[in-house]
Amino acid sequence: MELLVNKLGSGIFQVLLFSALPFVWWVITARKSEGFFQWPGIRKVVADKGFAKTFVLVFSVFLGLSVGILFVLRGVDMATSEFSGRGPAALPEAIVYAFVSTALSEEIIFRGFC
Repeated sequence: MELLVNKLGSGIFQVLLFSALPFVWWVITARKSEGFFQWPGIRKVVADKGFAKTFVLVFSVFLGLSVGILFVLRGVDMATSEFSGRGPAALPEAIVYAFVSTALSEEIIFRGFC
């Protein structure tokens, strides 16, 4: 439980920090022309017919590459090593780490500046 609270706290802090930088940039450069969420392109996804096929193909390729990389790097200490050996009890912490601390923060920083 302590690891979950630590991961959640650090993840929220990181998201707030990574949101503050693009927000300040938006206030300086684009505040008068468009809203904050429209500016980095946060909007509803409209998928065409080929989207599902492309998604499955790209997902499969990246899944294969990820499994291959994990096989090559077995035994190397990684950022997720703190979850190893804990079984299903580590799932909430791993989900918070994966989605909040890495994926969400990365999307915010790249959409905010690119």
